[in-house]
Amino acid sequence: MPNIRWMTRQDLPEVLKIPPVDNIRFSEDKIITLLSERHNIGMVTRDGSNQITGYVFYNIDSENELGKVLFIFKLAFDNFDTLSFILQSIKGKLNERRKSIEIYVQETKLELQNMLKSKEFLAISVVPSHYKKIDSLTGSPLHPAAYEDAYHMRYVI
Repeated sequence: MPNIRWMTRQDLPEVLKIPPVDNIRFSEDKIITLLSERHNIGMVTRDGSNQITGYVFYNIDSENELGKVLFIFKLAFDNFDTLSFILQSIKGKLNERRKSIEIYVQETKLELQNMLKSKEFLAISVVPSHYKKIDSLTGSPLHPAAYEDAYHMRYVI
């Protein structure tokens, strides 16, 4: 059974090795900046051998929503158990004041969309050109004008 806890600076070397699902790579400075902002929260999941299997950043962006900043998982689509565990943990934080979770998913991430749908997330809109297309080998933009649409998905209690 994985465990989940707040992210610390000691986690950063392992977190930085995790290949991003949505092609967004963060530097150590960017993660530290995110964590230092008042409404941002970073959490890591660890497996039985104490290895980080995933992490999530989210922010409480208003009085009514638990807003998503970024989901990145170590094993990408091979480890939906980690994603399920993190979603269960975040859903547990919803209450009378915070009733929804918002996630943006690239249109080409069909497995992730289907998994979120199975967890009661609904696609509420399409956001044109939300993600810049990135070469998966180099991490560089494919073309300055190459963008991909995103599905704006929401879970509401």
